[in-house]
Amino acid sequence: MRWRSALALAATLILAPLAAKADDAWRTFHSAERGFSVEAPGDPQHSQTQSKDGAAVDVWIIESNSQGVIIVMVSTIAPGVTKGGALLDQTVAGMAKDPGKTLVSSTPVKVKGADARDIVVKVADGGMLARDRLVFSKGVLFQVIIMTKQADPPMKDAERVLRSFRLIK
Repeated sequence: MRWRSALALAATLILAPLAAKADDAWRTFHSAERGFSVEAPGDPQHSQTQSKDGAAVDVWIIESNSQGVIIVMVSTIAPGVTKGGALLDQTVAGMAKDPGKTLVSSTPVKVKGADARDIVVKVADGGMLARDRLVFSKGVLFQVIIMTKQADPPMKDAERVLRSFRLIK
């Protein structure tokens, strides 16, 4: 599933952090094409890949340092998937079954009326903790992923990024 790729990417980024951003000024980052906005320090780094089914997957690295990584991942879901809550529940169930990962919590929430889940997952390998917000809207899965080392205090910017995420379409 896509979240496994995101976790692998996030873990890799933590082990090889990007150079510190010189410009720590916060601004609201908009992706009109993908339909979201989020507050971020500096300029997020964007890349695009394709999922196994050929759908576009956009990844924005919001922050990466020795404490962890914050990314936003946006994936187009195959036509015909109309029940956002069911898709999110399947995604969370898949995380719970993944060896080496423990689902700590999953809370249903709404983001601009769209089905969403706030989840926390412990990753045994590397002692990582992932806090994710999954949002399904109009055939698109949005993931705000915050990965930190469990022994460290939370990244100071993580909560701000998570709370600032908005759908703009």
